[in-house]
Amino acid sequence: MSSDLTTRQHERKQVDLRVEFVIDESCQEQVRFSSMSSAPDPFTLPGRLVDISRGGVGISTTLFVPRTCFGDLKIFIPDVIGRGKEKLAFQHRVVVRRIRLVDHAPTYLLGMAFDQATPETETGIVAVMNEIETLVQLVEQDTGGAHA
Repeated sequence: MSSDLTTRQHERKQVDLRVEFVIDESCQEQVRFSSMSSAPDPFTLPGRLVDISRGGVGISTTLFVPRTCFGDLKIFIPDVIGRGKEKLAFQHRVVVRRIRLVDHAPTYLLGMAFDQATPETETGIVAVMNEIETLVQLVEQDTGGAHA
């Protein structure tokens, strides 16, 4: 017997992009990052997107948040036109479902599900996944060609 928390329902794509997880007001009493942390403010967790699917994401971060914590996830991708810059590619409410300590540094892997996903949410995720694929192809072209 398996539950939704142990069975993957969607194919996951491995990525490495900057993300921010903004803690929902309803969870802010449970979570507050110190001014000494890497957080840009007391309720924003910085991290790296490590995988994405139509059902949720995995992020790597040095800060802990508890399961069932809600917030807005912001995914940033490089802006190909303005090389070196980033743009907000996707934002949606998520809930933390899994937490795993993966390094003594500490580094946590957080599994997050999209909360109240709609067909528009899925369309946005597919668009981000396609944009990531395009970026990968552009990088491969750049590194495969001769440059002066």
